[in-house]
Amino acid sequence: SLNHLQAGMSERVMELIEERDPGTAETIRENLFTFSDLVRLSDRALQILLREVPTERLAPSLRLEDEDTRNRFYKNMSSRSVEVLREELRSGPPMRKSDALAAQSEVVEIALRLAGEGRIAIGAAEELI
Repeated sequence: SLNHLQAGMSERVMELIEERDPGTAETIRENLFTFSDLVRLSDRALQILLREVPTERLAPSLRLEDEDTRNRFYKNMSSRSVEVLREELRSGPPMRKSDALAAQSEVVEIALRLAGEGRIAIGAAEELI
């Protein structure tokens, strides 16, 4: 899927599809699950995800995100974990953008695996009302 392509390559593939068939491109965009979609997970699903994400991958995955997105994660973590993560984000070593994107991709893959196992629900179609 496009979720598994290297950063940059998926954007190029989407541009080519857009040129040939804008309707299909829109359908694909609607069905892709990205790191930014994680903020729409329920608190319970986010807690399950956070237990599965290796600790050393969480800070890099949040490096590119704004404070609102980070706060959504913090809300579902222990205060001690939040303290450690904030310190890592504040004073951790510089990192290449590609490394941060790779960490985000790993977190998304974990979320998709958990969804496939039925442990979390992702996507609007699965929301409970």
